[in-house]
Amino acid sequence: MFTIVFSFDASVAFPYSVTLSWDAPLKNANGTPLTDLAGYNLYYGKQHLNYESKIRVGNVKEFTITNLAKDVNYYCAVTAYDSSGNESSYSDEVSVTGYSLTINKSGTGSGVVTSSPAGITCGTACANGFDAGSIVTLTATPDGNSAFAGWSGGGCSGKGQCALVMSAPITVTANFSATTSSSQTIIDNRDAATSKTGSWSGSNGLNFYGVDSVFSYNGSTFTWHFTTPQSGNYEVSMWWTYRDSRSTSVPVDIQYSGGKARFYVNQKVNGGQWNRLGNFYFNKGSSYAITMIAQSYPASTCADAVRFNLVQ
Repeated sequence: MFTIVFSFDASVAFPYSVTLSWDAPLKNANGTPLTDLAGYNLYYGKQHLNYESKIRVGNVKEFTITNLAKDVNYYCAVTAYDSSGNESSYSDEVSVTGYSLTINKSGTGSGVVTSSPAGITCGTACANGFDAGSIVTLTATPDGNSAFAGWSGGGCSGKGQCALVMSAPITVTANFSATTSSSQTIIDNRDAATSKTGSWSGSNGLNFYGVDSVFSYNGSTFTWHFTTPQSGNYEVSMWWTYRDSRSTSVPVDIQYSGGKARFYVNQKVNGGQWNRLGNFYFNKGSSYAITMIAQSYPASTCADAVRFNLVQ
C-alpha cells in the first residue's frame, strides 16, 4: 500500500459537470520511489467521506464527471493503485457545487444580457452554472429601439451592472422598455391586430415579448395585421421563444405592396430576441398580413411578436 497527496482544480460547466485534476504520487508509503503506478479510482458522493460512486479512470490525471444533479454539493476524492492491484487511501477531499444562474427578460423592449465570467449570452444562452462562491457580473445592453429599465430578483436592482455571489441558485430578470418612436410598430400575440386558425396555447418558453407567447401544431395559422401609418420601406423582425421542441423550418408569409414573400425561420435558435426577416415597402393606410403556419407534431411552432421599423 502507498499513500498519496493530491491537489485538485475544479471547474463547473452547465449543465452540471465537474472537471477534477490531481498530481501524481511519487513515493510509496515507506518512502521508496513509486515505480509501478497503474491508475486511479475517482470517488464522489453527496456526503462527506461517504462516496456513492466510483469510477476507474485509468492512468490519467484529469477526469470530468458529467450528469450531476443541479445545485447539489458533491464530495470527491481519488485513490491510486499499482500494477498488483494495491489501492492507496483516499486523497484529500474536495467539495464542488455548480449553482445555476437563470436570466429572464421582461418588458416591452428587447436587449441582450451577458456575464463575466462568460456563460450567459441571453438571447441564446439564458442559464449557466458557476462555481459556488464565484462572483458573476451581469451586463444588460438594450437594442437600438429599447432602453434598459432595470433589474429585478436575485438581489439585483438599478440600471447598472449587477454583481452576484453564487451562494445558491439565482434567478434574475432584466427589464427592457421600448422607446417611443412614430416610425416603429410592434404587434404582440395578445394585441387586437391579430387573428388565428386552429388551437394556440400559452407557451412555457422563456424570454417572451410582452405578456407571453403561444404555440401550436399541424397547420394552425397565426396572423399579425399591420396597418401602415406612413408609406415607406420597413424592416420586419419577428420574436419567438425557445423550447427544445421548436421547429427548425417555420413558414412565414409576408404580404407587402409588391405581393407576398415566404421565409422559413429556425425557432431552435435566437429565441427571446428580434430576428430580422427583411425590408419591405408598405403603403400608408393599407392593411397587410404576416402569417405563420404551424408545423406538424411533434415539432412546435411559436407565435409571439412582429416589429415594423421605418427605414426609408
